[in-house]
Amino acid sequence: MRQLKTTVEKIIVQDGDGNGDGGGAPDAVAQYIASMTGELAQLARRSGLDTLCYILEMARIEADQNVKG
Repeated sequence: MRQLKTTVEKIIVQDGDGNGDGGGAPDAVAQYIASMTGELAQLARRSGLDTLCYILEMARIEADQNVKG
């Protein structure tokens, strides 16, 4: 859990637009969300949580599309 918090903190601290708001670079945030939702979707699929898996896959696809522009 500590590693996840550290990763999230690193992304939040990044400032992609230089305005100092600490919002994080949009591509880095979207890439992180795509990665995490992909892993969570696999976990949901293995546990037979079909609807949750579907929702997580939709979130992953949306995040991937944001990274690819």
